[in-house]
Amino acid sequence: MKTNLSTENSLIINQNTYTILLETARWSRLIAIFGFVSIGLMVVAGVVMGTIFTSMGVMGMQSLPLGISGSILTFFYLLMAALYYFPIKYLYDFSRKIKKALLESDQMLMNEAFLKLKAHYQYIGILLLVMFCVYAFSLFVGLMGAVFNMV
Repeated sequence: MKTNLSTENSLIINQNTYTILLETARWSRLIAIFGFVSIGLMVVAGVVMGTIFTSMGVMGMQSLPLGISGSILTFFYLLMAALYYFPIKYLYDFSRKIKKALLESDQMLMNEAFLKLKAHYQYIGILLLVMFCVYAFSLFVGLMGAVFNMV
């Protein structure tokens, strides 16, 4: 398959591609901003819920099943916020750098922008793979528990 690349490996960005990339930068920035807001809400929710469930345990009330304390709940929410931060940061960096690269016709900045986009998708892919493995393991453990419970 032949490509339309010149001998110096440069691409030509026509007006249509330029417009599409600028629009992509705007949308990715909006998604990143909503992501940062969601991370902030997750941190606040984790601290508030952890405080509430910890105080319920101190007052002698049943707080969470399986003896989970409020501090474990807070830790879980903060961990999820930390895991969510990196792909959102990569997406935000992409949106910033691609817009600046297009406006200034800066090839190095465009390369950096696409590296950030690549990092974003790599992170999401690895996270999905890990979550799929956790779900598969949980399903296996649940099935084994059901099988041995029947015996």
